[in-house]
Amino acid sequence: AFSVVPCPGPQAENLVIDPRIAMVSFTGSAAVGWRIKCKAGRKRVTLELGGNAPAIVHADADLDLAVRKTVNGSFTNAGQNCIAVQRILIHQPVYKDFCDQFVAAAQGLKLVIRVRTILTLAP
Repeated sequence: AFSVVPCPGPQAENLVIDPRIAMVSFTGSAAVGWRIKCKAGRKRVTLELGGNAPAIVHADADLDLAVRKTVNGSFTNAGQNCIAVQRILIHQPVYKDFCDQFVAAAQGLKLVIRVRTILTLAP
C-alpha cells in the first residue's frame, strides 16, 4: 500500500520508527531528511532534500533569454519549488549587463493573487 501522510514532526517520527512501515520517502529540508534517515534504522529511505540549484550564464549567452529563464526559475511559485534557481553563476564579461537586466526584470514582476475554492478533505 502507498500513503501520503503530511503531518507534524512528532507524528512523522512515530511513523518512521514504526516496524509496520517498510519504506519512507521524504521531500523537504536536509536537516529533517537526515534526522529521518537516522531514525529509520535499516528501513529503505528515499530523500529528496533541498537542493542548491544553480544557473550558469556563459560569456557568449543570449542574455535576454538567460534573464527571462533565470527570473522565471527564481520567482515562479514565489520560489517555493524544489528546483527553483537559488544561485546564478555568471561569467565576468557579462556580469554587469546580466545583473542590470535581471534586476530590472525582477522589479517588473507583478504579484498575482488567485483565489481558489477551499477544499475540505476527510481525515
